Amino acid sequence: MDTDTKHPADSVDVVMPAETAPLLGGDAKADARSWKGPWWQILGDGSAPDVAAFCLSWNVPALAFGWNAGRGLSKRWWLEALKYFLLSVGLMLLGHFIMMVVTTTACGPKHPMPHRHPHPAMMMRDSFHADGLPVEPMYMYAEDDEGFRELMEVMGEDQGTQTDEHHSKHHKGDDEHGAEPQDYASMAMVQGVKPHSHKDCDDAELGDALLMWLTVRPRGPGGWDAPLPPTPEEVEQCMDAVAPAALSVSIMMVLGLVVLITYAARRRTMMRERFGIPGSSRADCCLWTWCAPCALAQETRTMMHNNVEEGLWLGPHQVVYTAPAQQEV
Repeated sequence: MDTDTKHPADSVDVVMPAETAPLLGGDAKADARSWKGPWWQILGDGSAPDVAAFCLSWNVPALAFGWNAGRGLSKRWWLEALKYFLLSVGLMLLGHFIMMVVTTTACGPKHPMPHRHPHPAMMMRDSFHADGLPVEPMYMYAEDDEGFRELMEVMGEDQGTQTDEHHSKHHKGDDEHGAEPQDYASMAMVQGVKPHSHKDCDDAELGDALLMWLTVRPRGPGGWDAPLPPTPEEVEQCMDAVAPAALSVSIMMVLGLVVLITYAARRRTMMRERFGIPGSSRADCCLWTWCAPCALAQETRTMMHNNVEEGLWLGPHQVVYTAPAQQEV
């Protein structure tokens, strides 16, 4: 009688996964693997997963980069995504903030400068409603424009006097207008006539003022509320003050871009060596330099298609077809 007893577990053959054998120094070799699709096909084969991988890489590159590093290299995906974000968007925002501070400090704050001429509509409206006394036109920095000065004098004196007489005719009968407001309004509504009010006079005068505003255009493309353009001397002084800071920010941006490309290319090389994908470190660096979205989209769709989880290449899902069971007659 054989007294040798065997544990049921001893009869089970333990097979090491093919994807982990090369990493542990075993004799088994993994199957030849490659990136899914060439890098210039940013949409892959046009399938829904490949298009989704491209959209993720194009719209949210930091999230796609962290997700690939987490699945392919067992890294903390949020930490990798944060590094990518800081080296790309964060560095760009920092450079913009530095330039804004330097420009404001060197060239002064961006505030509206004094207008060369008064607003015609507002000036005419003030002259019309001065209680019978014409308002003299005001000038602000208008010494270099005699034509505008003369035109404003004419509009301020002649038009102002005429309008005062026009106003006196309308306002002297306020008691008569206010005696029968209800009857007058009712009669106007029945006959289809618009009731007369002081606002009609104001609208007509404002229309004349607007016509004047359209005729006499202010300087500058932004209208009356726009600041005056700087002089060539001011522009030159501002550029001389901002040039050193702009050069420093440009150097910082270039160095940040180099660090980002080197870091991302190194991550691609680590994934390629881990899974036995042919290629070289130089090719990885060149691809990330010339077409970073292409490289990121290729990595993302490869991770999705081959079900890479926690550094294990599980391979694509296999569809198994089984023959239908025969029914007994």
